[in-house]
Amino acid sequence: MVDNLNDIQARITDPTTGNPALGSRVSAVESGKVPTTRTVSTANGLQGGGDLSANRTISPVYGTAANTIAQGNDSRITITQDATKGNNALDTRVAALETRTGTERNSTAATALNNGAQVDVPFENSVRSSSDVTYASSIFTIVNAGVYAIESTVRMTAPAGTLELNLWVSTDGGSTWRRKSGWLGGLMGTVSTTIRLAAGNKVKVTALNTSGSNRTIETAAEETTHISLYRTGG
Repeated sequence: MVDNLNDIQARITDPTTGNPALGSRVSAVESGKVPTTRTVSTANGLQGGGDLSANRTISPVYGTAANTIAQGNDSRITITQDATKGNNALDTRVAALETRTGTERNSTAATALNNGAQVDVPFENSVRSSSDVTYASSIFTIVNAGVYAIESTVRMTAPAGTLELNLWVSTDGGSTWRRKSGWLGGLMGTVSTTIRLAAGNKVKVTALNTSGSNRTIETAAEETTHISLYRTGG
């Protein structure tokens, strides 16, 4: 209770802050506010900004120079898509992986395999190929170094004989060959290995008929006489 208006005025007014209680509350609220002098800057393809004394807009800078942004119709964006493959560039890379970044070949001509004769098996018909391996005159030459998986099957025509199948590797790229592995069996022989090869190394497959009678190497079909040679890692 107060006696008059002068007492009320004296209680609520201060020469420096006015109402001390109200001044404290206003100061507390202002302490959490961002000043209008604070600025928003732009860089790396953006423009606009400024201080907070007014509404500001930030927008992209389109162009072909450095620190600009490419639009959706920019000619530099060349990835295309179709309904069956989606991303065509990705499809190309996946296809390269599916072919095992190597080569697969079948035999194309019936090759005589006489008793006691050892011959280089020809794989002239290319099923799949890549830039990792080249082929000429029954010899595969490594282009890109890496770990290679090699598998070959040779099948003789009936009646069944005894077949010795050998996988030969020249790790110096010359005439010094060493047998990596071999298989001794009947009508069909299979040989396989995994080996690290350098660029210039060479690979070939030989077959030896030890049955006591002449045979012929079966041709064409992939499940008969074929080879797969592909890079599995760097």
